[in-house]
Amino acid sequence: MPIIRADIPTGQSDEAKAVLRNRIRDAVARTWATEHIYIAIGEMFTDPDDVQAIVTVDLREGRGHEKKRSELLHRMIRDSLNDVLNPRPHSFVLLIRQLPAEAFATEGGELPPLSAITPDLTGIE
Repeated sequence: MPIIRADIPTGQSDEAKAVLRNRIRDAVARTWATEHIYIAIGEMFTDPDDVQAIVTVDLREGRGHEKKRSELLHRMIRDSLNDVLNPRPHSFVLLIRQLPAEAFATEGGELPPLSAITPDLTGIE
């Protein structure tokens, strides 16, 4: 159950936000979890010439290959941000926090086992 918050500079169009949301969802589905992905795109105040982004991902721990998953996710989101926002170099921060399953509360029963929703990284470079 990844929960993603992407903070981008104010003034971005709804179309740009939708593209980012969809591309971030795809990146998470390819690297960390194939379903139960929750994304919020929000605006943050920055100087007019400072195009930066902060993306935070909270998810359950225990998938394995965390370093590779993190690197792939960073690259995919960075590429999406470059395509949509064209930020200056080194202006994107990705924070991934892994939490125990008991840190997540949902309606409708227990979360699916990680083995059922964790994508295989084979063939992703």
